Amino acid sequence: MSLTAGHVSDPALEAFLAGHPAVSLVDGEASAKLAFTQGQRWDRVVFQTNGEANPDTVIGLVELMDNNPMVCADQVGVPSPGATLAIIGLGPLIRAGLLAADPVVTFTFAVNAADVILHAERMGWEGDVISVLDEVDLGSVLAANVMAEVPPMADWDALDELFEEAYGRSFFVRRVEQGAWDTQLVAGKHHAAYRLRLSPGDENALLTIQVMADRDGKAGAAQLIHAMNVMAGFEECLGLMVPAP
Repeated sequence: MSLTAGHVSDPALEAFLAGHPAVSLVDGEASAKLAFTQGQRWDRVVFQTNGEANPDTVIGLVELMDNNPMVCADQVGVPSPGATLAIIGLGPLIRAGLLAADPVVTFTFAVNAADVILHAERMGWEGDVISVLDEVDLGSVLAANVMAEVPPMADWDALDELFEEAYGRSFFVRRVEQGAWDTQLVAGKHHAAYRLRLSPGDENALLTIQVMADRDGKAGAAQLIHAMNVMAGFEECLGLMVPAP
């Protein structure tokens, strides 16, 4: 089974498509969207911002979505780079109803805060998400610190289990607890990395989730290819590098 894809305006995405073993590129005006077809119907993957969405768009982080709606969708909207990092950290907590207060996310790069809130709301969060800019040049790597208050738990290991359930089988979101927290973990690679730090308090505890990804990897073009693979029924990692354990 193969796809035909239209040319795109993102050089990194164009390179992924050109090297994808199941994709043929067709001539035409470059588009900001990834559009592909297996026949007569053109499907699309976009970075979903807080702008108006096609009502039929299936929106979310691939790892936290059911594959079936993606396969049936005409258009899938994955999070923009800032929202991607934020939702990697917040998604499992929102899904489990464990946010005790509005979370704060500090980014090393400029983001549209409304994008972050959009994707948090789509997961069921009814509060705010406070975005803070602490700009740092990390080359091709984008990073965020997600700080979330969580209520007291009888067994704090349940937080580890929550994130393991969300990402333990993922090719492209990987937990890294040992060794230095260094950009080389993700620079030039297709996966995001995260780690958890818990600070118990008198009432709620503060959970800090550090997240980073390459701007052309999980925070960019590679995420679009991942979503396309799921929509087309391909192996998730087809055309992408699977990170070593």
